[in-house]
Amino acid sequence: MSLPKVTVLMPVHNGLPYLERAVDSILRQTHPEFELLVIDDASTDESGDILSAMRDPRIRLVRHEKNMDLVATLNEGLGLAQGEYVARMDQDDISLPERLEKQAAFLDRHRDVGIVAAGARLIDERDRPGAVLPLLTGHDLLRWSFCFGCPIAHAGVMMRRSLILEVGAYREEAFRCEDYDLWTRAAGKTRLAMIPEVLLHLRRHASSMTRVWPEDNVRNALRVASAHIRTILGEEPPPGVLRTLWLQEVRNPAEATAAADWVGRLCDAMLSDPSLAFVERRGIRLDAAARLFMLFARGISHPALWPALGRSLKMDPLVIARQAWSVTQRHFPGMAIS
Repeated sequence: MSLPKVTVLMPVHNGLPYLERAVDSILRQTHPEFELLVIDDASTDESGDILSAMRDPRIRLVRHEKNMDLVATLNEGLGLAQGEYVARMDQDDISLPERLEKQAAFLDRHRDVGIVAAGARLIDERDRPGAVLPLLTGHDLLRWSFCFGCPIAHAGVMMRRSLILEVGAYREEAFRCEDYDLWTRAAGKTRLAMIPEVLLHLRRHASSMTRVWPEDNVRNALRVASAHIRTILGEEPPPGVLRTLWLQEVRNPAEATAAADWVGRLCDAMLSDPSLAFVERRGIRLDAAARLFMLFARGISHPALWPALGRSLKMDPLVIARQAWSVTQRHFPGMAIS
């Protein structure tokens, strides 16, 4: 029997009530060559019984007697995976039927890409649709975005297993932002991409990882961001500036002014690459303009931030209109321009 092309890696810990739907969304995939590697990390609910009752031959179930935590479980899964490609999946999300097929085909066509993300739409506990996360298709646009957060949904990623092992896989010291840490490290070894199509429904609920974000995890994420910024500028921003950049917290005009300077420097450094594609150059410039404008607005329009506003408008004369439209869409998502 030939080995599967793709291993879908799904860690599970107390996966009710969404587990069966998550598994079913993988079993309904159109891609013919995959295994679903489910690692039950010592669940205390009925997850283990539900998984054991599933008889699909594509499912490989591993059970822990003792909880090992997510990072250790993910790395175990990478070691057990039989596929050339590893696709991540979480216990409460839904993969659309063509997700694996489209991501595997993308990696087959683009040998220089080691990680391909899927577009994702937020859903709530009742499957009601929410916003679509930003579709950032290019490697350099993703590198830019990593300075300010993690724009990739972990559960929607497919990656080359050999590459992930080469860069050291997931790291315990980056707990709760282990994916963000992995993407930024891998970006120095391979190209990253995103398919500009929603292929994942990312669930937000009271106990989801996307909402549980203690201060320790924030510090881990800020360390990742700081190290990534160093790869672009050769230095790391001061802690207060970093929090302003990453969390969009403006505690005083001085920090906002300093953060605006760092946005400008990062933008200049990224745009100085002559090989940068036009669409990525435009995307970085527009995003930098939006960030400068928001720093001006959240800095209570302090006079020291007028240069930031000026540069924002120079980069994008429509930045104020775009920000107003963005706010409108958040409050009235069905609204359209007539």
